[in-house]
Amino acid sequence: MTTYHGKNGVIKSGANAIAEVKGFQVTETSDVADDTVQGDTWKTHLGGQKSWSGSLNGLYYPGDTNGQATLVAGASISLELDTIGNTSGLEKITGTATITSISIDSNDGGAVTFTAQFQGNGAMTRGSIA
Repeated sequence: MTTYHGKNGVIKSGANAIAEVKGFQVTETSDVADDTVQGDTWKTHLGGQKSWSGSLNGLYYPGDTNGQATLVAGASISLELDTIGNTSGLEKITGTATITSISIDSNDGGAVTFTAQFQGNGAMTRGSIA
């Protein structure tokens, strides 16, 4: 069994890597419609429409004008999530996403950080890095 370390993940907004990223999370879901009828012993269902969403976080860097600066609430971005690195042949997740929120956390106990939430707009595609 092969396992991977998350330290090599990369997030891109368009063609630009977002600087200072610490991590990301993406969730794909599907609606279900119950099609159980009287007399059935076990419930059954049909898969329905899919959606995807997630978040990303990192160290706040306002100088990242092509990456972090694109993470504005309401903005639609072309998102690429390279799960285990950005080497040719490795997995990537792509799609258009809307930034639903962005927060910046500054306190006297640590580095200034950011967290962005996103909602997929259309299909999420799993493929390979060229």
